[in-house]
This record gives sequence, structure tokens and C-alpha cells, in this order.
Amino acid sequence: MADGNDAVITALGDGNLRLRCTIKNGSDKVKLISELEFEITGLGKANLYPYEFVSGGLYNASNCELTNGNERGVATLRDQTAMLVLRELTLESMALMR
Repeated sequence: MADGNDAVITALGDGNLRLRCTIKNGSDKVKLISELEFEITGLGKANLYPYEFVSGGLYNASNCELTNGNERGVATLRDQTAMLVLRELTLESMALMR
């Protein structure tokens, strides 16, 4: 979440991330892009929650070559059956997940 000159990063688990910010300096076009890399530790592994929307782009393995799709999804070949594997799904109750 960004607000003026401040940004808040909420991590869901351990991992690396890259924060990118753009600067317009009064223009209607971006004049500069800056980025910082972070490593989050101590939270543990973030699992996928299957009772809400899970982006197809979070797949771990597939049986064929996939490309980038719309809205952080994946695009499959038109003439071949595609299978995607999503690991780390947590099938615990909603009370435990929230």
C-alpha cells in the first residue's frame, strides 16, 4: 500500500521481493523508476489458501511450456492439454488460516 511518500509492505511468508517505485516529478509520464530488494525471514513458509482465488501464475510445475497470461495468469498451448501443479495448498479450516 502506498500513500504519498510512504509504502507499507505486508509479507505473508519468508522470501525475496523487489519494491519498485515510479516518479513523475509533476509530469504525466514516469521519469524515473527506483527499486530496492528485500529478504523476509522469520515468518515461515507462505501457503496458498484454496478457498479463495489462487492465480494460475503461482503454479510450481506443468507438463508443457507455458507463457505469461492475463492478470498474472498463464497462457497454455491451444492444441495440447496443459496440467498445472500448485504445491503448498493448505486445506485447514478458515479459523486456523485467519
